[in-house]
Amino acid sequence: MSDTAYGLRRRELLQRAGAGGVLLASGSLLSACGLSEDDSGGGGGGTTLKIGYIRPQTGPLAGFNEGDPYVLSLVREAYRKGITGGDGKKYTVQIVAKDAASDQARAAEVARQAMLEDKVDLIITGGTPTIGNPVSDQAEAQGVPHIVTLNPWESWFMGRGGTKDKGFRYGALFFPGGSVEVEGVPPVFEQMGEQSGNQTIGALWPNNVDGDTFREVFTPAIKEIGYELVDPGPYAEPSQNYSTQIGRFRQGDAGILTGCPDTPNFATFWRQARQSGYRPYGAYIHKAILFPAAVESLGDLGENLCTSAWWTPDVPYTSQLNGMTSKEFGDGYEREIGKQWHQPSAFWYAAFEVAAQLIENTPEPKDKEALASTLIKMKGDTLVGPYDFGGGPTPNVHVNPIFPTQWVRGQGKYPFDLNIIDNTLAPDVKVTGELQPLPDARV
Repeated sequence: MSDTAYGLRRRELLQRAGAGGVLLASGSLLSACGLSEDDSGGGGGGTTLKIGYIRPQTGPLAGFNEGDPYVLSLVREAYRKGITGGDGKKYTVQIVAKDAASDQARAAEVARQAMLEDKVDLIITGGTPTIGNPVSDQAEAQGVPHIVTLNPWESWFMGRGGTKDKGFRYGALFFPGGSVEVEGVPPVFEQMGEQSGNQTIGALWPNNVDGDTFREVFTPAIKEIGYELVDPGPYAEPSQNYSTQIGRFRQGDAGILTGCPDTPNFATFWRQARQSGYRPYGAYIHKAILFPAAVESLGDLGENLCTSAWWTPDVPYTSQLNGMTSKEFGDGYEREIGKQWHQPSAFWYAAFEVAAQLIENTPEPKDKEALASTLIKMKGDTLVGPYDFGGGPTPNVHVNPIFPTQWVRGQGKYPFDLNIIDNTLAPDVKVTGELQPLPDARV
């Protein structure tokens, strides 16, 4: 299955796509390190460069930035001696941190503040389209280069009016999106079907942007592999009663379950499904179970659930700032934050890697036009893998692969570990476990 077949199926679909499986996670930000807004770091001599860091530090999206103290401590240490620009000069780098408070209007407001009052030279942003899109719109209007991540690429690019013939002047994004989901997930459906002998998939699509998007892209993808689809229709979130959906899945003999509910609604559905006796062979759930806390909240019902991952400590990528391996980054996160490793933190860190490489490769780093010209065609390597902003499906975009994964019983101090079960889209990533059926599976 190709990008052309699914990722660019319909312009209208991609304009509203939130299909990267990005979780609207709850969670508190650990601020024990004393991080405050407009906190700056850096050292060395020469001209100062300011990087605006606009992210959802508080509110329902704060889970994306749980690891801020750890990420920023590593970045500030790496930036401490300054960065040598493409002109051979040493630049002191300051990080101007702004809280978008998980709100579109607030994101736009602090972006304007960072550009007009703090006079930042460059912005790093993202953490769903709620934050990334309005910040990018403001930055594009003001002519400020910006690096975006943790934001499905279709919703950022097509959703903001980008076309294959015309991209943006000042921004670039690296992250997966719907196009790679519909390439990476069907091989796991096929594994489940082969192991169970059941080729019927039940789909739990909510009545929202994510639900509409997943239905649009996965309905043809499921038909292409020759599987049957049971779609009870959209349901409203929040919901306390899933008897209709469960009844349809049982009636249709859906031995495989998929969907993109949010975390609390999936927990309600999944408990009701088990109580009613609906126990499919396998379940591949987007969005709801990306983070360890969401799976742990399910207790035993979290065992062997599958989801898409964008990064794990098992990937073979290394930091270009300090030589840290992915495993070392994950171990350091657990040591410093006191929680299980966290996918978004690796992408935030990688954005600061891209920023450093941008400064190093720009002949005049204090010239925003020069920074932008370098950014939109730049390529390199990061902790989350290589990127190439000039070689993606559209201008300004690098599409990272997804790795189908499965939450299995933990072998260490955490209740669950995340195994990579398929590497179709990234052969350099090692498969760390075989697909396992759900406990007591039966339809």
